[in-house]
Amino acid sequence: MSSLILTILLSMPGTAVLKEGSTETSDRAKAYYHFSLSRFHREGAAHERAVEELKKALNHDPESSELHSWLALSLAETNQLRAAIDSCRKSIKLDAENPEPRLLLGKIYLTLVQQGRAEVLENAISNFSNYLNLVPNDPDALFPLAGLYFSSQQWSKASEAYALLRGIRDNIPGVDLRHAQALANLSRTEEAIEVLQGSLTENRELGRKLSLLGHLHNSLDHIDKAIEMYQRAREVIRDDAHRSDVGFSLGTLLNRRGRFDKAIAVLSEVVEYSYDLQTRVELGKAYEGRRQYLTAVEKFQIVLDENPNHLEANYYIASSLRKLGRRNKAIRHLEALIALTADEPVQGHSRTRFRQFLAVLYQESHQHEKAIDLFRALSKEHPDNQKIKLGLVYTLKEAQLLSPALHLSGSLYQEAPDNTNVAITHARMLSASDQLRAGVKILKKQLRKEKKGAGDLEKIEEYYISTSQLYSEHSKHRKALHVIQDGLAENPDSERLTFHLGATLEQLGKIRSAEKQFKKILNKIPNHAVVLNYLGYMLAERGTRLNEALKYIERALAQDPHNGAYRDSLGWVYFKLNKLDLAEKNLMQAFKVNDSDPTILEHLGDLYVRLGDESKALTYYKKSVSWAKDHEKSEKVRAKLIALEKRSPMKPPLHK
Repeated sequence: MSSLILTILLSMPGTAVLKEGSTETSDRAKAYYHFSLSRFHREGAAHERAVEELKKALNHDPESSELHSWLALSLAETNQLRAAIDSCRKSIKLDAENPEPRLLLGKIYLTLVQQGRAEVLENAISNFSNYLNLVPNDPDALFPLAGLYFSSQQWSKASEAYALLRGIRDNIPGVDLRHAQALANLSRTEEAIEVLQGSLTENRELGRKLSLLGHLHNSLDHIDKAIEMYQRAREVIRDDAHRSDVGFSLGTLLNRRGRFDKAIAVLSEVVEYSYDLQTRVELGKAYEGRRQYLTAVEKFQIVLDENPNHLEANYYIASSLRKLGRRNKAIRHLEALIALTADEPVQGHSRTRFRQFLAVLYQESHQHEKAIDLFRALSKEHPDNQKIKLGLVYTLKEAQLLSPALHLSGSLYQEAPDNTNVAITHARMLSASDQLRAGVKILKKQLRKEKKGAGDLEKIEEYYISTSQLYSEHSKHRKALHVIQDGLAENPDSERLTFHLGATLEQLGKIRSAEKQFKKILNKIPNHAVVLNYLGYMLAERGTRLNEALKYIERALAQDPHNGAYRDSLGWVYFKLNKLDLAEKNLMQAFKVNDSDPTILEHLGDLYVRLGDESKALTYYKKSVSWAKDHEKSEKVRAKLIALEKRSPMKPPLHK
């Protein structure tokens, strides 16, 4: 026997020094001779010859657990898995303490599992577990066992196994990521984040770790941290599909944070690689958030061309159409949504949301009967939803049904006297019913309670502003001024109170003082659209510094290009500048957005008087009077209407 073969024999597990001359010695020597040949053939990749030699070895030593184990290995290498399993079992039966056949059997069953044989999963798990009982914490068995636990969603066992692996050996590929995923599935989110955070110095699977960190932070509502992780993930991920998934998640969160420009950039890149409709919906939402409503409508329409029944696309296209003033089209989309969700329970969240939006659209388009019916139906279905009932209150008021509006607001106030929106609504209904003092009393009472209680600055501001507005609506501008001044004495840095102080001073004709207040805000927030528009319109209304007024309003429109009030202001400046073609263009755009605003309608009447189209002027004056809520303004337009009718005796009067 060569020295090489002898070395192999002596290095084999269980090999003993044999006595010369015995039959046992002769048989075992022959067995190990054939075993050594099998090793030789196996090392030369002649696996079938190796199997033949092992079988010869077993003929001489059939009770050798080691030989059965080696045969099982060679059989497995020649893909004779059933025979390999039998040999492993014989080896285990001969020596229950021999770990090798258990490890091999686990690996064979693992191969079968990976080939789709799910029924042998438990066999693989039990054999790896049995091996680990004999050889604790061996990574060669622990790693596949952890993977089996993971793939079979046994998250707790998977987590324990991966934790052991991480303690035994650092930086085993995939272990940190899988451990974190298992912890996440156990809702042990903070622990999962800690595992991943500690592994970011290792570049392997860095993109997946970062994207999972983004997901985990998002689940904890750590939005800014999630955005940071997704952004870092996109920098290292090269796989288009994974990069698109991360981009979608990032874009969605950027939308939530109001970072619409960045969301557009990210989502626009995603749609180049993915035709996923939900990504296109998110892109449309980003454009809507950026107030680019026409582009938003285009994006939502692409989705609807592909899937007309897409719920979100229908909902958000209605939202953008509404902001463009195309309420009838928006209503059609909402009505379609309600038909699509006809099988959803009456109290279903989506269906309720769609119907509530539709009721608002009916209200805004002056279909008051439909709005009232829908709000009432929703109120019966959701008796605890105050927002729906408040919508009904304001719709009843707009429909000139003040008595039921006041009754309902009073009932709501009795049920929830400390709800800010309820208290303000009831005060408004009292004021509209010529009970100004009672309305003011409620607001002052709520203001005192808020100051003594939580002291919420936003609510305190709201009570001051609402009280001031009630006085202004009844032309009690000095009282309105005192209320706002009281509020600013307590909170001098309040932007909202400063704005309302400026507006109240303007109503009192104190233009320079008003301008001073508005510029205080612009010094802090140069692109404050509401202030820019108000200041520009205030100057235009008085016909002074018109070019300066034009710049203010153009800056406001740059922030919100489809705002009907800002567009009306621009048209009015052009009217004052006698640029009547530009005035008509902008006033008509404002009218398309809001066709019931009495000021826009009055401006159109004034424009057509100057253009000499008295018929159109009469039409718009009449509409302005019909929609006017303020008696003083209504009478002003009514006087224009009557004067124009007198100048047009040949035409049948439109005003009675």
